Amino acid sequence: MALGYDIFRELENGEVLWVGCAAELEQVRNRLTQLAAEKPSRYLVRSAMTGEIVASFDLKSFGEACA
Repeated sequence: MALGYDIFRELENGEVLWVGCAAELEQVRNRLTQLAAEKPSRYLVRSAMTGEIVASFDLKSFGEACA
């Protein structure tokens, strides 16, 4: 059984804040779109099974690109 993915937002001071989880990558993509629209930032995706960062997205200008 897969454990899914944890999503973190990088704070201005470099620390990370857990903002949610998703069972599948499609859900991660949908959640990142929602999060970036609310709070453009850098987001990290971690595999809950391995603990490794599997993706990093700099969505700081996401809102501007969608406007």
